[in-house]
Formats: sequence, structure tokens, C-alpha cells
Amino acid sequence: MRFLTSILLSIVMITTAQAQETIEWVHAHGAASAATPGYIAVLEEANRMQKKYVFVNQFKPGGDGVVATNYVDERPQHRITSTTGAIADGFVTGRIDGSQYKPVQGLWDVCWAAASTLALDTPQAKSVMASASSQGSLAHYIALGLMDRYRFELNMVYFRSNTEGFVNMAANNGVTLAADRVKTIDDFKTKNPQIQTVGLHCPVRHPRYPNIKTFGELGIQLPPASVTVIAHRDMDAARAFEIRQIFADALRAVGQDRLWDLGDLRSPVFANVTPESYHNTHMNSLKAAQAKYAKELAKSK
Repeated sequence: MRFLTSILLSIVMITTAQAQETIEWVHAHGAASAATPGYIAVLEEANRMQKKYVFVNQFKPGGDGVVATNYVDERPQHRITSTTGAIADGFVTGRIDGSQYKPVQGLWDVCWAAASTLALDTPQAKSVMASASSQGSLAHYIALGLMDRYRFELNMVYFRSNTEGFVNMAANNGVTLAADRVKTIDDFKTKNPQIQTVGLHCPVRHPRYPNIKTFGELGIQLPPASVTVIAHRDMDAARAFEIRQIFADALRAVGQDRLWDLGDLRSPVFANVTPESYHNTHMNSLKAAQAKYAKELAKSK
């Protein structure tokens, strides 16, 4: 009887596992991204609170976001992605057809800070070398916004990661402006005391670092560093709505306090902002920034 019970239990477990559908959350960057701990936390909660879908992270960097979106296009019912830097930039430049995708759930704003070894509002900052991971990235737009505010000559240099830019700056090897998590900046300050925090790119002040002013408070207007979970427009509407609710519930379960600690992330879920409004605001702001900095962005291509 015990043997029969074990067999029946195994059959039930296999049937349950087979009934669950796998949804791949496709990221246009590598697993070493500073946001990865946030992705993991959200998916753990999403998988814990329901049994219809199994969500997994899938990293598909390359092609300025095209590799990731092409992968999603192959199985639109079972794959989703996000408007991280490369994909968002692809939408507004036309490199990726944004009309083929629809917002599922507003995820978070990435609240990073900028740091420099120069006082940007002084004559010593006449020429600034800024680092970023790619053209049109968050760090690139921060550099452009600071250039516009303080009127210095901007020279961009690109590394595989923002951290590499900080390593260069800490060693005084040329980079004088970089952007990353506040924690990263504080760590590098111990290596080079000339490194000073300039400001925070966030809609609100960071509760862990309340003395750092936002760029908005400093009079620097930048497109938000927003990330929306998106699906191919061919994904069934009912399925997309289910995933929307699952992600919203998962974000609430993770909690805003933990998101701050995991990656300096601020979710619109806690401000009751709809995914459509969140996504459209991001795209419109990014289009405006593209137009404003068209000349500078063209230099980087």
C-alpha cells in the first residue's frame, strides 16, 4: 500500500509539473547586471504564489537588445522581456519595432547616482571624460544632463560595465565622471578620496541616502530610468493580464524596502501607476531626450 501511495504521489507531482507552463523573462544584458538580485527576488515570489506558470530568468545580451527581442518573437506566448537601456533605446531610435510590444507591468526605476573627481561647476571641469556601458545607457544620459547643466566639454568612453569605469576613475587613468549604485560609489571613495557624489537620478530621494539631492532638485532634467515588463503584441490578452497581476503581487511581496536594498530600485506598483502610463511616460521622455541630444548621441555611433 505504501509503495502504491508513493507511485500515485509521483504521478500527481509529474502531472502538476507538466501542467505548469514555463514563461521566460528575457534580459538584454548579462547575469552580472546590478538589477539581477531584483529579478531573482521577483521571480521567487511569482513562482511561490501561483502554480499555473513557472517563471525563469533568461539572459540574451548582444545586438543592442535585438538578440533578446528576436528571441521573444520566436515564442510570443511564452517569453517576455523588459525596457532596459538597450531595448528602450531601440524603441525610440527605430532599431527595434516598439509597435510589436505591449506593456505588461511597470517594474521599477533604477535609482543610480553620478560621481566625479572634479567639481563640475568650476573651471577645472572644462573638459570631462565620462564612462558608460553603452551609447544611450543610463550613465550616458546622466553625463549628457550634467554637460548641459554645467557646460563642460564631454568626452565619452565605453566599458563593458559601469564598474570598470569606476576602476579607471579610482586609479586616475582618465575617467572623471561615472554613474552606478550609491554603494558602489562609496566603496570607490575609500580608494580615491577625490571621488565625490554629484546627484541621484531618481523621482525621489533615496531613503538610505537622504542627503543626496536628486538631479531634478539640481535643475537637471533627464529621462527616467524606468523598466517595464513587456510582451509581444501577439501574446494572448488574458495571459498578459494574468502575468501583469502576478508580477504586481510579486513586487508587493518583495516590498519596496527590500527593492531599495537589492538594487536601489523604486517600483511604480507602490504608487499605483498603471503599466501603460508608466511605459508611455518613459518612452515619451526618452524620445524628447533623443531629440535634445541628437548631435551628441550621433557622435557615439
